[in-house]
Amino acid sequence: MLSQAPVPKSDGVSKGAVAGIAIGTALLGAAIAFFVAFILFKRRKRPSSASGLSPYDSSPELVALSKGPNPYVQEISQVPAPSGAAAAKRDMDLTDLAHSSDFLAGVLPQTADDRTVRDKVSMLFDQIQQHVENFYRDVHASITPSMESDLAKFGTSEVGMLELLQGSSMPTVAIKHALMGYVLAITSPDGGDKVVLFPGDVVGVGGKKQFGTPDLSPVYILYKRLAVHLHSAIQSNAQARLSDIREAAEHFALTFFPWANPTYGDQEKDEDLVQLISSALDLSIWLYGQPFIYEFLWEGVGRRGIVVSPGLTKATDSKGRIDDQRHVLLEPVVVST
Repeated sequence: MLSQAPVPKSDGVSKGAVAGIAIGTALLGAAIAFFVAFILFKRRKRPSSASGLSPYDSSPELVALSKGPNPYVQEISQVPAPSGAAAAKRDMDLTDLAHSSDFLAGVLPQTADDRTVRDKVSMLFDQIQQHVENFYRDVHASITPSMESDLAKFGTSEVGMLELLQGSSMPTVAIKHALMGYVLAITSPDGGDKVVLFPGDVVGVGGKKQFGTPDLSPVYILYKRLAVHLHSAIQSNAQARLSDIREAAEHFALTFFPWANPTYGDQEKDEDLVQLISSALDLSIWLYGQPFIYEFLWEGVGRRGIVVSPGLTKATDSKGRIDDQRHVLLEPVVVST
């Protein structure tokens, strides 16, 4: 146990007490002097109204109504508020935000170079064509009236799918075109009524409605990148997604079953297509999180042949502005029939 030190006796006020009183008095005097100076300064800086009266001489509300706007309010209102359009006009490089915001740099998806984008998209296109080559064959198949409506949905305004299948000695080329368009449409954020797989929480507030507005394009690009980050950070319902993908795969397989390769069973064919569509959806979300707008380029089908894989273009520059000179990453692949 600690022992208490003996208290020395003193006749009167000790030297330490005197020093403490002196210091306390000095501090108190300094505080009073500071307070008085502050009051004098506030009175000297206090603005007057147009009538010469101080705004504080009566109710602030009455002064503001009868003598004109409060000068304090007027001064604040003259400061322009930041807006999305003003921020969008700044020459900000959307591909490198490391120096603009540590927070954004930490959460935005990493920017991929053109080669990486090209390789990922090319790999998907190769997988789609390989699926058709493995699970379908070039045979003449009879098309019943009940099949015509489903097959017609895979055609274009220029050439119908029925004509492509019946008028070619290689129907698998038409099936490649159909599967490519189908997979890209159902996994795209801009597929309109055909969008069934791309997550709605990522698309959000308007898609390409903002893309055509120069002031909003950079803001929209930042928005969609953050949307991809939030979607990736939150675990979605994987089972529901898989169920939707499986339904889409079965729909395509049933539509083109007359040309199916009997070497493989239906389950093997469907599972391969499920994996393919899942990969396409992941790629579509990944592209959506990049600081550019990408577009697939379909040439005129039936003019030089059939497009089995579209081209890929980059429609915006690094600052989010629409680029009139579209940068082509992939050329369309057209097969003569």
